[in-house]
Amino acid sequence: MAYCTPADVRQRAVGMTEEVIPDVSEDSLSLTTCIAEADAEIDEAAAAGGYVVPFEPVPERIAHVSAVGALARARRALQAGNQEGAEPDPYREEFEAELARLRSAKLPSCDVVTREDQQA
Repeated sequence: MAYCTPADVRQRAVGMTEEVIPDVSEDSLSLTTCIAEADAEIDEAAAAGGYVVPFEPVPERIAHVSAVGALARARRALQAGNQEGAEPDPYREEFEAELARLRSAKLPSCDVVTREDQQA
């Protein structure tokens, strides 16, 4: 189960239309693929921080992080041919910061469930 939907990603990106990046595509970039890749990074970081993955139900914070991560991946793919002059991507920076928080187990306990929470 994905942590967010293509609609969640689009809400965070003004001007990103379905024509630019389709929700699903068998042979090219799609938001569904970007979401899956972001979710895999989230699960890896969360597991390293001692959180129980996959998140079920999905906390709102994790859904947001997933959407931001997918958006960062989609934007990077769209700019792949123009990397030299690319400026830092605030979406990627936010995503990386959230992954670091997950790895270090520094998210508020109400946002996620740790292994210790489940054992209690």
